[in-house]
Amino acid sequence: MEKQKLVQQLMNAFLEDLHECAGDMHRHLLSLAQYPEPPVQAMLINELYRAAHKMKGAAIAAQITAVEKLCRQMQEILNNVRDGQRTMDDELRAQFMNAVDWLQAAETVLRNGGVPESGDAVFA
Repeated sequence: MEKQKLVQQLMNAFLEDLHECAGDMHRHLLSLAQYPEPPVQAMLINELYRAAHKMKGAAIAAQITAVEKLCRQMQEILNNVRDGQRTMDDELRAQFMNAVDWLQAAETVLRNGGVPESGDAVFA
């Protein structure tokens, strides 16, 4: 199989993962606001972490640095939440929603053959 076909298959797989994980994260963030019980919150934080981890790995494989960097940042923040160093309050949830919006916009840019700009400002 020629290299261009492999690159295209990798990008298609990445875009599917990105679409799925961004949708999952959006649902988990909405659930965090609806279910304040600590065990449910902990489960949802873990699910958010898992989605960010999956996207980061896919972004590394597809060499989409901006997505990798944002997902790495998401993981670090979620680790701090899990360790009790931060609270998943309304402000942080809003930042994560902005991150999901950014990821969905990045998907559109990539599907149109572009390169997404940095998502550094999301958690600034």
